[in-house]
Amino acid sequence: PPQNWTREGHRYATTALRLQRASGEVRGPQIGDVRVAFRVEDPEQLTYTVLGLNGGPERGIRPWTARDSWGCSGFTLSEMRLGSFSVEDLRGSMESSKSDLLLFLRVAAFALIWFGLSRCAAPCHVVAECFPFVGEYAGAA
Repeated sequence: PPQNWTREGHRYATTALRLQRASGEVRGPQIGDVRVAFRVEDPEQLTYTVLGLNGGPERGIRPWTARDSWGCSGFTLSEMRLGSFSVEDLRGSMESSKSDLLLFLRVAAFALIWFGLSRCAAPCHVVAECFPFVGEYAGAA
């Protein structure tokens, strides 16, 4: 850590710095003052799980692309997660996030289709008004 700074979890703090006016007067904190803190991640303490194609020291890890003969031409696979995961845990986590996205997209598509069909069916109410007694019931629906 820097000189006169102490580490508190992921933050560095110091009591060496004091607020000082241009006149040289040292004072305590007041309304309008700014607190400065530094948040750091210690790279020696972090573990990442990376999924991809190992291109060696020159090319690093890059997305893996499926062969054309596998029936999924152009499909790429790459993932980087903070923490240590087994293959099964990483696969399960990726499937879970895919399922969440798929559910959201299905709900959004249903809402858009519902709205579109309701706009298409709106003129049916006007047509129903042309017939006696039908317009009253069409308007209540």
